[in-house]
Amino acid sequence: MPRSSIIAIVCDFDDTLGEDTTNLFLRNMLGMSASKIRFFWDTTVGKRVRDGWDPPLAYMTLILRELRKKNLAVTNEDLRELGGSVVLFPGVQDLVPRLRAFVRRRKFKEANVSVEFYIISGGFEEIIKGTPIAPEIERHRIFGCTFHATPKGGVVAPKSIVTFTEKTKFLYAINKGVFAYLKRNPYAVNDVMPDASRRIPFENMIYIGDGPTDIPCFSSVQRAGGKTIGILKYNKLGGHVTVDKTRAWAIAKGERATLGPFNPDYQRGSDLYRNLEMQIERIGLDIWDSHYRREP
Repeated sequence: MPRSSIIAIVCDFDDTLGEDTTNLFLRNMLGMSASKIRFFWDTTVGKRVRDGWDPPLAYMTLILRELRKKNLAVTNEDLRELGGSVVLFPGVQDLVPRLRAFVRRRKFKEANVSVEFYIISGGFEEIIKGTPIAPEIERHRIFGCTFHATPKGGVVAPKSIVTFTEKTKFLYAINKGVFAYLKRNPYAVNDVMPDASRRIPFENMIYIGDGPTDIPCFSSVQRAGGKTIGILKYNKLGGHVTVDKTRAWAIAKGERATLGPFNPDYQRGSDLYRNLEMQIERIGLDIWDSHYRREP
């Protein structure tokens, strides 16, 4: 049976495609300074995590507490509007159409090879859906943490969270082709499905992430024959670039990523973009080969 013709590019969002969306919320919605944001993560959230809380559940409930203290009503519409101000990394805004055009130009288009894009994030889904890249990605292919809202619109409780191990659930939903209705039927991802019936095999996947929370996805994709690309987290301060060595080491240790880590520069000609095209090319040629050279 010919191999599936769909290539899936699956990305983390915060510090992979753009700035940290939760920090943006803390700054713009709660008025926190840089020092207060650091205290929020290191001390307030950190204390709960050390007490056994899942990190996303810890930060979401603490954010709700801050909103109540300030008597602020924030809606999911507010979160999507905030997404419009997210700073994307160089080359991200036109990345999707550029890679689709790349696939259309290659020899393997004869095998009807196509590329799909997904985002799996521990950040706020509604903020990501408001970012400039979101119109290029179908809404049901963006997964993140969500809030339950009251009939009047204000967010009041965590509705769904995406922990670093939870991210792998969405990989299997993509693999099996059940991602479109996963939120309505979360148990669908556990249904028995023969490998030959799965919509996108793991060897057709490329996972892109920036740190420790992506390691389960790196491992799952890489072990099943897919490709993984690591992204460096760095800050530009006064013209100087500071690399987060802890995250870089987490990616490099044990060869967690197939390639990288690279600076988050997705512009044509960058090291990251060239390697991304190269991996798409390799998968596309393997698909073409399974369709034409191995047919009985």
